[in-house]
Amino acid sequence: MELALCDDATHRVSLFLRQRVVDTLPLLMSPEEFIRDGYGDEETIMVGLGHHPEVTARVWDVLGEGLPDSACTLVSATPALVDPVSGRLVAFVSGTAYMVRVPETERATALTAGYRQEFGGCWPSEDAPPDLGPDWVEGQFQAVEQSWVRAFIAPTEATAAEPGAAPDTAIRSAL
Repeated sequence: MELALCDDATHRVSLFLRQRVVDTLPLLMSPEEFIRDGYGDEETIMVGLGHHPEVTARVWDVLGEGLPDSACTLVSATPALVDPVSGRLVAFVSGTAYMVRVPETERATALTAGYRQEFGGCWPSEDAPPDLGPDWVEGQFQAVEQSWVRAFIAPTEATAAEPGAAPDTAIRSAL
């Protein structure tokens, strides 16, 4: 899988996330590749990268529930959801916050409901927070966010047939 850098929303976030890590770290890798290639272990992914484990679990286990295993990935060592087919970034973690991509048809409703397009996570400089563009809102641990993710990433056939089925990936349950 490759990240869709031609997609503006994905490109903006990937540039921002790249500032946080050394250039030798791959732009995109699975949690299993991160461990296999010696960057760390499951604990490193959950707490050692500077992100709150409950926020990572929210993105991977709740928003990513029923999605293909390969959707749960690391973008510049940041837990994220990426559409395995298109390579579009759909959600990512930053410290104690997370950002989720909202379909254009749902943005006005999201903003009316109190979602903010301002980035509230961690950023590497003392400058103003990054402008990630209009596609992104800060997550609020609300159920509607899963429908936004599903607008970009289709669930696997097995979980589409069984709504609410547990994720079938060992890394998500182990983390």
